[in-house]
Amino acid sequence: MEILSMTIHDYIAKLGIPSLNDLLVTNNLSIDTSAFSNESSSKSKLFTPYWSSIQIKKALAANEVVQGKISIRPGSQKGFVELNNGKRISINSYKYINRSIDGDVVVIQHKDQEGEVVGVVKRNWRIYCGSIDEETEIKNNGSQWVFFVPVDRKIPKIRIRTSQAAELITKRITVAIDSWDINSTTPQGHYISTIGEIGEIETETEVVLREANVPHYEFPEEVMACLPKEDWTISSSELSKRKDYRYSRCVVSVDPPGCKDIDDALHAKLLPNGNLEIGVHIADVTHFVKENSALDAEAAHRSTSVYLVHKRIDMLPKVLTEQLCSLRANVNRLAFSCIWEINPNTLEIISNEFHKSVIRSRAAFTYEQAQNIIDNQNDTSEIAVSLRLLQDLGKKLRKRRFEAGALALASPAVKFGLDTDKNPTDLELYQLRETNSTVEEFMLLANQAASAQMLKMFPHLAVLRRHPPPDSSRFESLLKSLNTRGLSLDVASSKGLNDTLEKIALPGNDYVNTIVRMLVTRCMQQAKYFSSGDRSSDEYYHYGLAMPIYTHFTSPIRRYADVLVHRLLGCTIGIYSLSKGITERENMRKTLSNTNERTRMAQIADRESISLYTLIFFKEKDIIADASVMSVDSKNVQVFIQKYGFSHELTSHENENWTFDEENEILTNNIDENLKLQIFDKIQVRIRVVVGRYHRSRLNVS
Repeated sequence: MEILSMTIHDYIAKLGIPSLNDLLVTNNLSIDTSAFSNESSSKSKLFTPYWSSIQIKKALAANEVVQGKISIRPGSQKGFVELNNGKRISINSYKYINRSIDGDVVVIQHKDQEGEVVGVVKRNWRIYCGSIDEETEIKNNGSQWVFFVPVDRKIPKIRIRTSQAAELITKRITVAIDSWDINSTTPQGHYISTIGEIGEIETETEVVLREANVPHYEFPEEVMACLPKEDWTISSSELSKRKDYRYSRCVVSVDPPGCKDIDDALHAKLLPNGNLEIGVHIADVTHFVKENSALDAEAAHRSTSVYLVHKRIDMLPKVLTEQLCSLRANVNRLAFSCIWEINPNTLEIISNEFHKSVIRSRAAFTYEQAQNIIDNQNDTSEIAVSLRLLQDLGKKLRKRRFEAGALALASPAVKFGLDTDKNPTDLELYQLRETNSTVEEFMLLANQAASAQMLKMFPHLAVLRRHPPPDSSRFESLLKSLNTRGLSLDVASSKGLNDTLEKIALPGNDYVNTIVRMLVTRCMQQAKYFSSGDRSSDEYYHYGLAMPIYTHFTSPIRRYADVLVHRLLGCTIGIYSLSKGITERENMRKTLSNTNERTRMAQIADRESISLYTLIFFKEKDIIADASVMSVDSKNVQVFIQKYGFSHELTSHENENWTFDEENEILTNNIDENLKLQIFDKIQVRIRVVVGRYHRSRLNVS
């Protein structure tokens, strides 16, 4: 029997559909690199050949080289590798980066603190979003080589071959890297897909989600098959197993406007002995998300809900997040409750217990609505009394927490007004009320109680959250800047830091304290989830909260770590049994590692969504606004724009005649010496949007 065989390239060519060729990995042998490289006629190599794996292994063993993950500085041809000991090795030229991509695990040969990549141990290549260079000369027919420009400025241009250049020139597309020839200045790749028209909100939002690697596909059929029907109700047998708070407690929820995935609700009740009964009731997600089910696997994979300006990407299907798990008003809901008896004068916790319950929230308030009820002294309803009890106790708990060394840092949140088409109509600093702090205090109290209960029962299995103290070197630049204005901070401990933060002020600028707290926040390390058996007890500490142990229990609708905590807490009260998913250490490490990474990427997606909407809001506007200088150096000036609640670098002043006084950190204009810039100066800035090359819109603040 004769079997016909051919290459995939030949097969696609026979089909006669030119656009299919775009999807193929290009055959290296057919590439003419002369247009894309600086190679001479003698074929001299642009880059140094990589060492062999045997060479690398020997050099690593002899400590002649080091291994680490490379980070490329955006828009530059420089990078660095951060080692496990915290030291950085700089790589100061494109040649020495040697065809490595941001995130690659590389081997570095170095002298002092400068190095060169001599090998790549693990590639971090992924699918990239971007567009074709708009200056491309489009051919009338046939395929052509074009440059693809990634939106991620840490990634170099990628050359691809396409027969669709005329159609794709105005589109956001995705591309994969296939190879990087030693004689080429850029990697080579191929077209994957088209996202949409450049500049459209949904197109650019899709780019944000893909670049942050946020899973946002429709939930698969096998996941949806795990769900109860929307008309599900609590059975009498389930009700009999639980504490019933539906009518005996005045339970309410307090959340941001428009919140549909309501994780938590609270109640306060004055007891005959003068103590308070406080209840934090959390959506009983684990009743619906059964361990090892397809639904559970999907939730673990996603790990967190992602909140963008105009929409939410759920960790769980909406029938759970907005319906059956959400603690909406005036419907019966399953909860996992944490109940305390607390002396309101001494703050002594008389008793604390966890149990499964049924609640019926009396109301779902916004923070503003709840605050208005508290402030209306004519309102003596049961709800108003309960809210006032919560607020009064919350203030005392907050005061005690700060006295113990907890930090009140600042990451100002912005609030967009949106029209029916989700276009931004307004932008302002999000206003925090006392009710925000009240809810926060009781969530912190519940999380701390959950961590203590888990650790007591399962000292090596508890899912906790640690926040390492910052390296003192991170504060050096800030402390120097503060000193130029006669200010100082005690960074030896969280208590010393918080005490001195409280005293930071300068006459004439009400935003100085906020700015310093923002700058201190940037000095902090990331908090991370971990299993208690993987760390020594002195590493459990949460620096920002000044708590010896801490976890997340209060948001299982949107955080998978909380789902794990609910299961462990269920084991402590005899509802669940310890499973392999909990007891197998390596499995838990992988789960929590994924959770930490997904949490980090969700934060990036959130920031990028805000940046996108900020650009759209200021598009075609030319606005003058008040600002305060946050930092000054010889190259950059960063300002905080109070009205809109964000910070931004001033447009480069390299074309102007400025002199920087390094000792006093003052930038002086040489033409007009009265024009000076120093940290905390109040100035006015002009805000516009400028569209640069490669379809890169940027905020121009001058």
